[in-house]
Amino acid sequence: MSERELFTPAEREILLERTAAIARRDETESERSSARVEAVFFRVGRQSCCAYARSIRGAIRLDGMVPVPHGGRTVAGAIVRSGNAIPVFHLAALVGDRIGRLPETAHGLLVGGDSDELALAVDAIDRFGDLDTKNLREPPEESRSRWVTAATVDGEIFVDLDALRDSPALWVDARMTRTE
Repeated sequence: MSERELFTPAEREILLERTAAIARRDETESERSSARVEAVFFRVGRQSCCAYARSIRGAIRLDGMVPVPHGGRTVAGAIVRSGNAIPVFHLAALVGDRIGRLPETAHGLLVGGDSDELALAVDAIDRFGDLDTKNLREPPEESRSRWVTAATVDGEIFVDLDALRDSPALWVDARMTRTE
């Protein structure tokens, strides 16, 4: 039996219409899903922020952080993780905000690989969720920096952690500086 014998012309037309509708729906769903990416939403001071979840290896509490002498204003300290000393940077200082006292309950966003792991100090991690990249807009002028490249419609600033990690801002030169 051939296909022509299985379906009447009217049934074939219905089948073609339904197939086309399914193809359009799949295309629309994939377009919609490509605009949505997983993100981490957190706070730095009073500012709500977000970043791609794929840029973050994990989140940790910064219990037991020790200071790094001569580390500079962006260095919050260091923690020990799996036997390695991990530098912790004030994300607030890196995005241009002034640094307040680091709260005892501060969290760190872990970025980097096994050999170059570091943490970025944030005040709180609010949630994990989807970020609609199609609705990102220009950040407010006072928040704009090399790593703050966009803002959500709800006012969260988007921090490009990949660009920050690849920049020289996360290098620590712990040599003593002389004052003369």
